Amino acid sequence: MANKRKYPCPKCGGQLLFCVKADSSLSRKINKDGRLSKVIHEGTRHLTDIYYLKCDEYRCDFIYNLSYPENNASDYGELDDWYEEFAEDFKTIN
Repeated sequence: MANKRKYPCPKCGGQLLFCVKADSSLSRKINKDGRLSKVIHEGTRHLTDIYYLKCDEYRCDFIYNLSYPENNASDYGELDDWYEEFAEDFKTIN
């Protein structure tokens, strides 16, 4: 049975986005004269195990940490419940 519940942003009612924090590196060679080259090389991107929700509305600053909910300013238990319900889906992202 499909989940019929809706999960709007608790702050503004906008659409929530599921996000995964990624680490990558940018590098530039050091020229003989000591200046950095203009060419920027992007390294391999590595997805972390930090998941969060953020609001898609550009004026809203709502962010909810799913991986470490104890770090959130407010408790939104329904978002934690959603995370637990669909946790298996997140394993396919990495």
